[in-house]
Amino acid sequence: MQAYIVHGYDASPQSHWFAQLKEKLEANGVKTEILSLPAPATPKLDEWLAVLKERVILGEQTYLVGHSLGCPTILNFLQKYGANDGVAGVTLVSGLAKPLRGFEILDEFTSGGFDFALIKSLALKRAVIAAKDDYVVPFEFSRELADQLDAKFYPVQKGGHFLDRDGFTSFDLVYEVTIEMMK
Repeated sequence: MQAYIVHGYDASPQSHWFAQLKEKLEANGVKTEILSLPAPATPKLDEWLAVLKERVILGEQTYLVGHSLGCPTILNFLQKYGANDGVAGVTLVSGLAKPLRGFEILDEFTSGGFDFALIKSLALKRAVIAAKDDYVVPFEFSRELADQLDAKFYPVQKGGHFLDRDGFTSFDLVYEVTIEMMK
């Protein structure tokens, strides 16, 4: 089994809970890579998709975990490149599928729209995790994404945007949800 962690806007493989998730998955025999995406403070969709296309091996043993902007990156990737293989599952944390007010620099990640029926057919298991007090991506955006994907939805009372500055250098729920998918 293989997992890929896709970070979000202005983040890196060293940010937040990504290293802890990788460590826990690898302790369970899951080969895990935290992708390093170019220019995270000024992201370009085509550049991010190029990294996923180069690094991610699609197939029924592959799981994708996205945080924030990593979520529409995964949706775009599956929609554009997943047609033949897809993945076994996706875990989307603080995810969104529509433009975010105040972050117009990121609009190209969502402005093309998504073929949710296609994406559902390419990701057999789907989960969305969101905090009710998320101050970056509105909770309703993540709930709507879960509905659009027919994903299991995991609402968290308090967590903010699940950043390290919110206290999230580890995030057991993401691990538990993802490892459960693998069973």
